[in-house]
Amino acid sequence: MPSSVPPTQHYPGAQQKFNIPLIAGDNVFLGDVVGSTDGNDPASISGGLFRMKKGQPFTATYRYHETLIVLEGSFTVSDDSGNQSTAAAGDIYWIPKGSTVTIGTEDYGLAFYTAQRMKRK
Repeated sequence: MPSSVPPTQHYPGAQQKFNIPLIAGDNVFLGDVVGSTDGNDPASISGGLFRMKKGQPFTATYRYHETLIVLEGSFTVSDDSGNQSTAAAGDIYWIPKGSTVTIGTEDYGLAFYTAQRMKRK
């Protein structure tokens, strides 16, 4: 009897090979690598890569919860409640739904994120 659960997926070398799309200015890149594609799934989740080069900071208001795991470089993150911190490789951020967050970097940063939303195409 065939399983109704889809198979696991493996993305070898994704951190080096995935072409992260430019989303803002000339220094902010973000792209979903994996994620839910069923619009009826209330537990949708996506994950991808976020890369930023030195330049204009990026501000966004989050419509979903997100976790950001810094893989390389560093990010400075400030939120609308006045919190600000700098994270380096191995650090994790939790960004609650409804937060307005500004992210910058002194040089370069690469992170993996998971978001409580469907995968963007």
